[in-house]
Amino acid sequence: MRDIIFEADLELKEGLTFEAKTRKFSLLIDEPINLGGKDTGPNPVEYLLFALGGCLGITIQTVAKEMNININSLKINLKGELNPMRFMGKNFSERAGYKNINVEIDMKSNESREKLEELIKKVEERCPISDNIRNVTPISIQLK
Repeated sequence: MRDIIFEADLELKEGLTFEAKTRKFSLLIDEPINLGGKDTGPNPVEYLLFALGGCLGITIQTVAKEMNININSLKINLKGELNPMRFMGKNFSERAGYKNINVEIDMKSNESREKLEELIKKVEERCPISDNIRNVTPISIQLK
């Protein structure tokens, strides 16, 4: 299969609120009030958690099907810790992004724990978003 290009377009609505569009979908991105926004939508780092959780979930479902594992229920909780001071321009001693992200997967299945751990290991190797977070991905930012 050839590489696929995914694209997203964002437009400033007001303050820190952006409308983001991809394919036929749109969503709002904003910051909470304590970070200068109006809290009209999740902020970018929350969307990163959504992206990681969604990607892990979809990859779990895909790999489980390949392994003939029936999943009865699946819940994923993600927590990320970051210090917003660099983002706010007040302290540059720490990185701007997450210091760590903890993922807890609550999966119900009739399979053995060993088989489910094998599934999760394969998922960790194949999830595109966790790959992008764990490995350096070149980013080119250009002013038009």
